[in-house]
Amino acid sequence: MDEDVTSVHITKGLTSSTILDLIEEYPNLEEITCCPSIFNRISKNYIDALNQLDITVSKKYNWGAKPKYSSLEEDILNLAKEGKKAKEIAGLLDISQNKVYYLLRKNKQGVKFDNYSKKHNHDEVKSLKDVYDDVPDIVEDGKTFKENALIKAKYVADDLHKIVLADDSGIEIDAFGKLPTYKL
Repeated sequence: MDEDVTSVHITKGLTSSTILDLIEEYPNLEEITCCPSIFNRISKNYIDALNQLDITVSKKYNWGAKPKYSSLEEDILNLAKEGKKAKEIAGLLDISQNKVYYLLRKNKQGVKFDNYSKKHNHDEVKSLKDVYDDVPDIVEDGKTFKENALIKAKYVADDLHKIVLADDSGIEIDAFGKLPTYKL
């Protein structure tokens, strides 16, 4: 209930339940404004009933209206900057976690949550060219792309004593029976 508000702008059609909700939420309401396309669809009976309650209904363009979530966005941003996680913020503000993520992305504030613990430091991922001055020529004698990827991964892992990922994205040629390792 907001007793300070005397004027509201609506963006949906005015129904009896909307009128009751507005009067309940804004007990000192004096004016309801809406764009002409909505105003033209409001029942004359509703306008007369509101006039009897000293509430006027008028046409008004409300370009650049404040976003629906403006204060909520600010609350989310402040809590995120305090180090709260998205789940905590959602619980504190009684909103969904998805809404927390959406509103932060929408505002492009660059707040990131560390909601998971990393098993490995992904900043240390390197290519073979980063590790070797002269990349070794690894014999790929597997019968499938998967076997060749495993051969490369095992070779480098044994050599470097590190966790290694490898692939073998070769070319399959129908005339050669779709076997891997053909070089053009």
